[in-house]
Amino acid sequence: MLNLSMRIRRPELMDDLYGSTGELGRALQALARVNTLSMSAYFLSNAIMQLLGSEERNIRILDLGSGRGDLLCSVKERLQKFGLKVEAVGIDMNPNSVELAARYANARRCSARFVTIKAIDALKNFEYDVV
Repeated sequence: MLNLSMRIRRPELMDDLYGSTGELGRALQALARVNTLSMSAYFLSNAIMQLLGSEERNIRILDLGSGRGDLLCSVKERLQKFGLKVEAVGIDMNPNSVELAARYANARRCSARFVTIKAIDALKNFEYDVV
Protein backbone atom coordinates (compact mmCIF):
# COMPACT_ATOMS: atom_id res chain seq x y z
CA MET A 1 0.00 0.00 0.00
CA LEU A 2 1.19 3.49 -0.84
CA ASN A 3 2.15 5.58 2.20
CA LEU A 4 1.10 9.21 1.65
CA SER A 5 1.82 10.37 5.19
CA MET A 6 5.38 11.42 4.34
CA ARG A 7 6.61 13.34 1.32
CA ILE A 8 9.65 12.02 -0.49
CA ARG A 9 11.73 14.85 -1.88
CA ARG A 10 13.48 13.85 -5.07
CA PRO A 11 13.76 15.48 -8.48
CA GLU A 12 10.80 15.01 -10.79
CA LEU A 13 10.97 14.32 -14.51
CA MET A 14 9.12 17.56 -15.28
CA ASP A 15 11.85 19.52 -13.50
CA ASP A 16 14.64 18.02 -15.62
CA LEU A 17 14.97 20.54 -18.45
CA TYR A 18 17.46 18.35 -20.32
CA GLY A 19 15.96 14.89 -19.83
CA SER A 20 14.66 12.43 -22.37
CA THR A 21 11.55 13.49 -24.28
CA GLY A 22 10.33 9.88 -24.29
CA GLU A 23 10.50 9.51 -20.52
CA LEU A 24 8.93 12.94 -20.02
CA GLY A 25 6.20 12.08 -22.53
CA ARG A 26 5.28 8.95 -20.58
CA ALA A 27 5.11 10.91 -17.32
CA LEU A 28 2.94 13.60 -18.92
CA GLN A 29 0.68 10.97 -20.44
CA ALA A 30 0.15 9.53 -16.96
CA LEU A 31 -0.77 12.99 -15.69
CA ALA A 32 -3.21 13.34 -18.58
CA ARG A 33 -4.94 10.16 -17.40
CA VAL A 34 -5.22 11.64 -13.91
CA ASN A 35 -6.72 14.82 -15.41
CA THR A 36 -9.25 12.74 -17.33
CA LEU A 37 -10.20 10.52 -14.38
CA SER A 38 -10.54 13.50 -12.04
CA MET A 39 -12.64 15.40 -14.63
CA SER A 40 -10.37 18.41 -14.21
CA ALA A 41 -11.44 20.08 -17.47
CA TYR A 42 -15.10 19.79 -16.52
CA PHE A 43 -14.60 21.39 -13.11
CA LEU A 44 -12.22 24.10 -14.36
CA SER A 45 -14.42 25.13 -17.28
CA ASN A 46 -17.49 25.27 -15.03
CA ALA A 47 -15.62 27.42 -12.51
CA ILE A 48 -14.46 29.75 -15.28
CA MET A 49 -18.04 30.07 -16.57
CA GLN A 50 -19.24 30.96 -13.07
CA LEU A 51 -16.53 33.61 -12.72
CA LEU A 52 -17.35 35.12 -16.10
CA GLY A 53 -21.10 35.25 -15.67
CA SER A 54 -23.22 35.77 -18.76
CA GLU A 55 -21.58 38.98 -19.99
CA GLU A 56 -18.13 37.88 -21.15
CA ARG A 57 -17.82 36.18 -24.54
CA ASN A 58 -14.05 36.47 -25.07
CA ILE A 59 -11.52 35.06 -22.65
CA ARG A 60 -7.74 34.73 -22.44
CA ILE A 61 -6.38 31.77 -20.48
CA LEU A 62 -2.78 31.26 -19.34
CA ASP A 63 -1.83 27.77 -18.19
CA LEU A 64 1.31 27.79 -16.02
CA GLY A 65 3.34 24.59 -16.27
CA SER A 66 1.11 23.29 -19.05
CA GLY A 67 2.93 19.98 -19.48
CA ARG A 68 1.66 18.32 -22.65
CA GLY A 69 -1.29 20.70 -22.94
CA ASP A 70 -4.12 18.19 -22.54
CA LEU A 71 -5.88 20.10 -19.77
CA LEU A 72 -5.62 23.47 -21.53
CA CYS A 73 -6.98 22.03 -24.79
CA SER A 74 -9.84 20.28 -22.99
CA VAL A 75 -10.83 23.44 -21.09
CA LYS A 76 -10.61 25.50 -24.29
CA GLU A 77 -12.84 23.04 -26.15
CA ARG A 78 -15.44 22.97 -23.36
CA LEU A 79 -15.59 26.77 -23.12
CA GLN A 80 -15.97 27.06 -26.89
CA LYS A 81 -19.00 24.74 -26.66
CA PHE A 82 -20.55 27.42 -24.41
CA GLY A 83 -20.01 29.96 -27.19
CA LEU A 84 -16.92 31.67 -25.81
CA LYS A 85 -14.05 32.81 -27.99
CA VAL A 86 -10.98 31.47 -26.17
CA GLU A 87 -7.35 32.49 -26.56
CA ALA A 88 -5.30 29.82 -24.76
CA VAL A 89 -1.59 29.93 -24.03
CA GLY A 90 0.33 27.27 -22.16
CA ILE A 91 3.77 27.97 -20.76
CA ASP A 92 6.43 25.70 -19.38
CA MET A 93 10.10 26.12 -18.54
CA ASN A 94 10.83 22.75 -20.09
CA PRO A 95 11.27 23.08 -23.87
CA ASN A 96 10.61 19.35 -24.25
CA SER A 97 7.20 19.79 -22.60
CA VAL A 98 6.42 22.69 -24.91
CA GLU A 99 7.38 20.59 -27.93
CA LEU A 100 5.18 17.70 -26.75
CA ALA A 101 2.29 20.09 -26.05
CA ALA A 102 2.53 21.67 -29.50
CA ARG A 103 2.47 18.21 -31.13
CA TYR A 104 -0.45 17.11 -28.94
CA ALA A 105 -2.44 20.28 -29.72
CA ASN A 106 -1.75 19.97 -33.44
CA ALA A 107 -2.91 16.34 -33.48
CA ARG A 108 -6.05 17.33 -31.57
CA ARG A 109 -6.61 20.43 -33.74
CA CYS A 110 -6.45 22.64 -30.66
CA SER A 111 -5.36 26.18 -31.48
CA ALA A 112 -3.65 26.82 -28.14
CA ARG A 113 -0.13 28.25 -28.26
CA PHE A 114 2.70 26.84 -26.16
CA VAL A 115 5.75 28.85 -25.13
CA THR A 116 8.96 28.13 -23.23
CA ILE A 117 9.13 30.90 -20.64
CA LYS A 118 9.33 31.37 -16.88
CA ALA A 119 5.96 32.02 -15.24
CA ILE A 120 7.07 35.33 -13.72
CA ASP A 121 8.10 36.61 -17.16
CA ALA A 122 4.82 35.50 -18.72
CA LEU A 123 2.83 37.25 -16.01
CA LYS A 124 4.82 40.46 -16.53
CA ASN A 125 4.55 40.51 -20.31
CA PHE A 126 1.05 39.26 -21.11
CA GLU A 127 -2.52 40.00 -20.00
CA TYR A 128 -4.92 37.16 -19.22
CA ASP A 129 -8.38 36.81 -17.71
CA VAL A 130 -7.72 33.44 -16.09
CA VAL A 131 -4.40 32.02 -14.92
